[in-house]
Amino acid sequence: MVASNRVLYERVRAVGGKIYPVSALPFTAADWKDHFGPDTWRQFARAKREYDPNNILTPGVAIFGSGD
Repeated sequence: MVASNRVLYERVRAVGGKIYPVSALPFTAADWKDHFGPDTWRQFARAKREYDPNNILTPGVAIFGSGD
């Protein structure tokens, strides 16, 4: 079912769609980067480094890769 969800997500994304990030489809770090877009991603990553230097926030979501 997860594989089917991935296929559907890729179809939606190909036409510019987005999904609610907490869904039945696990996101990779690359998916998160694409979801936020390049400008917002840079700002987000900068804030993460500044305000969470020990990487303790959102470890299960893996926004910045495994182990966050």
